[in-house]
Amino acid sequence: MKFIVFCLLLGFMHTDQWLTVSEKTTIEGVVLGKEDNRPLANAYVYVTKGEEEAVTDRQGRFRLITWQNLPVTITAEYPGYKKLSLQARKQGEKLLFELPAK
Repeated sequence: MKFIVFCLLLGFMHTDQWLTVSEKTTIEGVVLGKEDNRPLANAYVYVTKGEEEAVTDRQGRFRLITWQNLPVTITAEYPGYKKLSLQARKQGEKLLFELPAK
């Protein structure tokens, strides 16, 4: 019985190695049409391998909050334009998506 308790305590002391939690990261940016540099309102922006998503405002701006470790790949899509993916490498980084027309 003492051996079991010892093993459990030892396991709890090392859980920080298994249960690392990422810090919250905010990623902001703007989505524009490449040809005319026009802001794309209501563009869909998301973390490519995740569940975090946003829609751009009238000026094409977006803000995503993720708990994933950096770098993360962010993708922007808009009807009539090719989707584009960029990597966010640091906290507070502002991304510029210039989507080419299809």
